[in-house]
Amino acid sequence: MKFLHNLIRLAKWRLDERRQAVADLEGLRRQLLDQIGQLEAESDEESRVAAAAGDVLFVFPAYRAAQVAKVAALEESVSDVDGRLEEAHEALRGAFREVKKLELSLEAHQRRAQAEADRRDQIALDEMALDGFRRRPANN
Repeated sequence: MKFLHNLIRLAKWRLDERRQAVADLEGLRRQLLDQIGQLEAESDEESRVAAAAGDVLFVFPAYRAAQVAKVAALEESVSDVDGRLEEAHEALRGAFREVKKLELSLEAHQRRAQAEADRRDQIALDEMALDGFRRRPANN
């Protein structure tokens, strides 16, 4: 039964690793989305500044194209992270199933062991009762 405890401990450790991987990917996804938001806010601000100061307006299209390219690259990265995140979620679900399967096996083993101990105790009690009955004097 000790081996089952060790397997459960190992499976829980793997489950924690999977949880950490999911958390890391979700953090990376949030960072990428924050960067996209910052780039878009920065682009909007630069658009207002360029419109107000007409002498730099001729440079703005090149700046805007570079910003759009950066946003597109970040969105592609978000898409890639989303795919990896789905894989990590599936691995997490598999690790959770493994832990539950092992825990259920341990519980079943413990129930069987308890039932066997109860059966042995009952047999011992029955034998003591029979011995007591046999030793009793007959009153007929």
